[in-house]
Amino acid sequence: MGSFRFILSLLVLLNHVLIAHMPTPDMFVFQIGGDAVLVFFFISGYIVPLAYEKYYLTSENNLSPIRFYISRALKIFPIYWIAVTITFFDYKLWNFTNAPNPELISPENLIHNYLLIGLGWRRANDLGSNLLAQAWTLDYELQWYLLIPVLFWLRKYKLDLMVCGFIFAFNGFGLSNSFFTHSSFFILGYLFYRGSAEINKESNELVFLKSKIWNHPLLYFSIAFLFFSIVQGSHTMTSISLIGIAMVCLIKQHHGETSKIDKLMGDLSYPVYILHMSTLYISQNYLIVGWDKFLGFEYNILFDVLFFFAQLGFITIEAYLCTILITYPLEKLRLKLKSKSI
Repeated sequence: MGSFRFILSLLVLLNHVLIAHMPTPDMFVFQIGGDAVLVFFFISGYIVPLAYEKYYLTSENNLSPIRFYISRALKIFPIYWIAVTITFFDYKLWNFTNAPNPELISPENLIHNYLLIGLGWRRANDLGSNLLAQAWTLDYELQWYLLIPVLFWLRKYKLDLMVCGFIFAFNGFGLSNSFFTHSSFFILGYLFYRGSAEINKESNELVFLKSKIWNHPLLYFSIAFLFFSIVQGSHTMTSISLIGIAMVCLIKQHHGETSKIDKLMGDLSYPVYILHMSTLYISQNYLIVGWDKFLGFEYNILFDVLFFFAQLGFITIEAYLCTILITYPLEKLRLKLKSKSI
């Protein structure tokens, strides 16, 4: 699962690199990063309630939602704040960006960006700008976290699935500028979590659950469908095929089929996803311009390819350092928050 999440983060990175470098951003491959984001939402719809049930749901401790919220904040905000701050100084002090926008660093907009409040809504209604292009996805992610304890409370009364149905229904009422726009992917992940949990209770001998990941028929079908959808240029089919791959990976991770390398790749996926835009802002608006201005070198497609891999390498190293210096130390604190005895 970790390797797959890392690949999804690279698809978002590739999306942003292509948009910045190529003249035809309407091509299908330029938008595949958006499909990867929707699959991230699906994965979160499965993993987050699974983690809440395993680590935070206790019958005797009424503070479990608070511990859950603190733990998720420690996961999301520290690295995000680093990326936002780099972007802020990029704009404010060094002015590498191409399109000056005073509202971008206005106090109101900075508050919304640093606290991840209403970024999706403001972005869709032109009420403000995201310092990081992908920050709106974290806004919706946090809204999903807020909903998890509520769903588990409703689950005690067997009402959670009905509420999921209502949330699905809101997608059809034109609420295109809110969390409900993408809530269906979170809910699909939650329904998959609920369904797989029930299957596990009934039988642990099902072929679907016991098959090794590389011998899983759904994996091969999803990969084949993915290539077909790319050829057809269909984002809907691409999302479906990526979700199929995610389903296999989630089931196998739930059954303990993982490795140290896979875990490391998963740990790197979030820093790569968050940090890459701040790095791209600097590299694309300063290094490329500086290369051409001071060395008189006119870069071409080959330069784009080489520069992309150089960026990928630098961003991966940057993500690794953040993982070692920030994520893992905070993970020890999050582990205490997960403890049932706290």
